[in-house]
Parts: sequence; structure tokens; C-alpha cells
Amino acid sequence: MTRPRGDCRMIVLNEVAVHDPWGFGWEALVAIGTLVLAMFTWRLAARTRQLAQETGVGRRTYAAA
Repeated sequence: MTRPRGDCRMIVLNEVAVHDPWGFGWEALVAIGTLVLAMFTWRLAARTRQLAQETGVGRRTYAAA
């Protein structure tokens, strides 16, 4: 059995773009949403780390007194 010449995936992507104008648009919106979620998660982790460090310093100070 022989494979067709060229890249079949490119043909499929072109067909989706031609027949469905939202094909690329939805992918772009999902990508932007994913980036926003990643940035929010990163900021939440940074804030949690900052609060944990502040709390740890306060506990060490009270324990020494």
C-alpha cells in the first residue's frame, strides 16, 4: 500500500479553514483563554508563596520571643 504524496494534514487544515470561518477563530480564542488561565495560575502561586514566606517569618519571630 502506498502513501499519497504530500502532507495530508495540510490538506485537512486547509479544508477546515475554507469551509469553517470559525475554525481558526475558535482555536485562537482557546489559545488566548489558556494563556490567561496560565497567567492567573502563575500569579496565584506567586502570591501564595509570598504569603507563606511572610507567615513563616512571623511565626519564627514569635517563637524566638
